[in-house]
Amino acid sequence: MIREVVLENIKSYEFERIEFSEGLNAIIGENGAGKTTILEAIGFALFDSIAYKISDFLRRGAKKGLVRVRFTSLDGRDYEVVRKITESGTSEYYINDLEAGRVAEGKDVLEFIKLAFGIDGDQKTFFENAIGVLQGKMTSQFLESPSVRNRIFSPIIGVESYKKAYERSREYENFLSDKIHDGEKKIISLKKDVELKSSVEQDLKKLKAKKDSLIKKKKIILKELNALKKKHDELSEIKDKIDDLKQKISRKQDKLSSEKEDLSKLKQELSKILEIEKKTKELEASYREYLDLENRLEELDAEERDLSKKLDELSEVSVEIEKLKTQISSTKKALKEIEEKEKEIDGIKEDARREEVLLKEISAIELLSVERDQLKKRLRDITKDIEQKSIKLEELKRREEKFREAMEKLEKLSNIEEKYEKLLKLSVRLSEDRKSIIENIKAVKTNLCPILDEKCDRIHQKIDDLERKLRVVEERLEEVDKKMNAAKKAVEVKNRLESAISKLKAELKQKEEIENEIKEKIKTRNEIESRTKEIDSKLEQKENIIQEFERVKGSLERLKILESEIGKKSDLIEELKNLENRLEHLNSIAKDLEPSKSKYTSVKEEIEKIAKRLKILRPAYDSYLSLAPQIKKKDELKNRISELEGGINRLKQEIVSMEVQLKSLEEKFNSEEFESLSQKMLEIMSEKGKVEGEIKGVSESIEKLESSLAELKEREKEYLRLKDEMDRLKRKLEFIRALREIFNLAVPEITKAYVSAVSEIANRFFCELMDDYNWEIEWTEDFGIKARYRGREISFAQMSGGEQMCAAIAIRLALMTVLSNMKVAFFDEPTQNMDEVRRKNLAIQLSKIKGFRQIFVITHDDTFEEMVENAIKIVKENGISRVV
Repeated sequence: MIREVVLENIKSYEFERIEFSEGLNAIIGENGAGKTTILEAIGFALFDSIAYKISDFLRRGAKKGLVRVRFTSLDGRDYEVVRKITESGTSEYYINDLEAGRVAEGKDVLEFIKLAFGIDGDQKTFFENAIGVLQGKMTSQFLESPSVRNRIFSPIIGVESYKKAYERSREYENFLSDKIHDGEKKIISLKKDVELKSSVEQDLKKLKAKKDSLIKKKKIILKELNALKKKHDELSEIKDKIDDLKQKISRKQDKLSSEKEDLSKLKQELSKILEIEKKTKELEASYREYLDLENRLEELDAEERDLSKKLDELSEVSVEIEKLKTQISSTKKALKEIEEKEKEIDGIKEDARREEVLLKEISAIELLSVERDQLKKRLRDITKDIEQKSIKLEELKRREEKFREAMEKLEKLSNIEEKYEKLLKLSVRLSEDRKSIIENIKAVKTNLCPILDEKCDRIHQKIDDLERKLRVVEERLEEVDKKMNAAKKAVEVKNRLESAISKLKAELKQKEEIENEIKEKIKTRNEIESRTKEIDSKLEQKENIIQEFERVKGSLERLKILESEIGKKSDLIEELKNLENRLEHLNSIAKDLEPSKSKYTSVKEEIEKIAKRLKILRPAYDSYLSLAPQIKKKDELKNRISELEGGINRLKQEIVSMEVQLKSLEEKFNSEEFESLSQKMLEIMSEKGKVEGEIKGVSESIEKLESSLAELKEREKEYLRLKDEMDRLKRKLEFIRALREIFNLAVPEITKAYVSAVSEIANRFFCELMDDYNWEIEWTEDFGIKARYRGREISFAQMSGGEQMCAAIAIRLALMTVLSNMKVAFFDEPTQNMDEVRRKNLAIQLSKIKGFRQIFVITHDDTFEEMVENAIKIVKENGISRVV
């Protein structure tokens, strides 16, 4: 059962919450109001059904929208499915258990809903063609050709899956046949490789024997080579030692020459340093005097900077003293001007006080003038409103009289529907009697006895009786039809009266409200008139007040200026006192700083004398500084000379020792024997290389043959595997061919079973909707509809529009009963092509349908509004749909 639908930015809806009840729910509104959007939203959220792009489902101009549907499942629990959309598609899709939280999202939502409503098969197809058939498709689908109906209804009852299985199994059968054919071709190719295997095995055996022989030959060569190598290595070691000693002796001799050269250079450098040391002692006295004078100059520079600061301070103090003298003169002048203003202020105090009082009175008068204008405007508006409401009140009094007249007429027509229903049933019964009599007359006119099937004279009497009875019935039927037409017109009058009374009731509710409003406005008008007179009397004094104000105008402002200036007097006196104190303090500072001038001059003179003497001593000072660092190298040079002389002696001893070792080694080494061994080793290594080359060639051949043999063994396995697989595929092919035959036979049998079950239930629903159990309908195996009324067969196309709609509804209800546990149905504009009586009857019978917990009717027909448990009225204003 569906409890509630919430739409946010969906088509013409901004935001709407729509609640549904158990039983028959009517969604009523004009064409284009947005009724069908509610059905589309339910289909979109619960069944993934939408007839256009998701972006077109959004309200124009909106970036995102939402559909929320709350429903009760077969398990009795309440769930809420939420589908959020944007211009690009669905952004969120999930289901919440109202107690346990989220239970499914994304693709799992649709599977959950199938279980929740007990739907077999594709739920989108089931919704679009059974549960929620949109306007125009309800009856038109049964007027389509059999092939079109087959495409619509086969997926619903499930036979489509058998047809697909039949077609898919054909593809699989072809696939198996092709695979068997390809496999057999491979077997023929593999058989040749299997026969080649034994030949390859023989060749491989021969090559392995040859490889073993070559390996033995290689071992003999290696043994001989190792013996020669041992002797060769011993002579090679002696030769390396001789070469090494020769190189070492050569390096030692080079080093000895280098160190002798270094020793000569160091002795020359030491001689120069001794001469520099002598010259430095002559410059030392001038260097010491320069340092002393430089220190004294630093002291004088510091003293000069200190005195310079004091002179700057004296200059600043002198400037400030002059400024203070100017400020003191200016302050004394300002105090004199304030004394003159003190004399002036006493003369204007009274005029200023009067000006302030008059300003307040003028401001009050201006406010009263504005208030008077506002009151006059308000008085005009209230007077106009009273006149309009009085006219409306008179109109409502006339409507009240019409309301009483309409109620009297309605009272007289209170039982007219019952009379019409009785006359309608009587007319139907008389029509059936007339039809039955006519059929009996036709049968009797043959003069045959209906029992003995022979001619009988008494039959003539029976004809006369039947004709008399027919005339009576026809007269009675004509009389009843006249009364029924009159009653029908009376029902229409009553409906119009009810509609008019409903509107009048709504309008008359305003009468008392308007009377109270008129009383309140008259009271307000009197209060405004009284207040206006009071203001006018006060405004008469305005001219005298303005004349007096012109006389004293400006006094208040002048008084404020004078008071402001006089208020500065105490500050000026205090400021004058501070300035005089500051002047006295600065004069004292200037007196203390005056001696610094003469002291500064003497310091400057001494600095100049020292600078001249430093200039004379500078060359001797710079020479001393450049020569002193060189003297420090003397001790280092002496040490280095001593080290070099010791090193030269050690090198001479090492060279003598190495030459003795070299002579001993040269006596042990025989160069001719060494060359002979080297030549013989090269010959044996060449022979070894040949043998190894042959071994490598044979090994590569063995490897290739082993690879070929391994491949042939795999092919042999493949050959045996393919033979087994071909046997298995042939058995499978036989099974698939048998299975396809079963699928082919199953489709019509399943269709027949479902059609029979649906027909039986649909017939009951149809009779209930028609409120006439003389009808029979059948859903045929080509998914068409046939009907019989009292034994007479009627095709679907021959049925009236109302009969077609009832038959289509009955089939849809039966499909939902047979194929699902969903007890909810939707019918979009089911009263099309029905007269008023049929519409009312359909509304009554739909509410009585058994087996369905909730039925929705979407209609622009007001018939349902007063006849259903829950009527939802949809209106569209300024492009926005809403529930009223």
